[in-house]
Amino acid sequence: MKEEKIDQFITLVYATMPQLRTHYVKPHRGSTVKNPPHAVICLFILEKYEKISMGELADRMGVSNQQITRIIGQLEEDNCVRREVNGSNRRQVDVTLLEEGKSRAERYRELTL
Repeated sequence: MKEEKIDQFITLVYATMPQLRTHYVKPHRGSTVKNPPHAVICLFILEKYEKISMGELADRMGVSNQQITRIIGQLEEDNCVRREVNGSNRRQVDVTLLEEGKSRAERYRELTL
């Protein structure tokens, strides 16, 4: 029961992140880390789940499937994440956070605290 409440709370927090991103996720001026706010939120979510489907990630972020595809594509080019087809359901694409993504999430966390 307690775990369900915590998961519900986390889901609500992630749902409000797009509204809060300009104040709490956007890096300070002069920062060398350059990712759009949605990409940063995506890294934070992947840091918690490590492997998640594209559809579930889009739901948690409150964005469309087309937007999440673009965001993940950019993060994939930067070697932060890896996309792979799910072995049991070929229509589902899973996203995994890589080491570069973990280090970027940590740097963003330091910039925003």
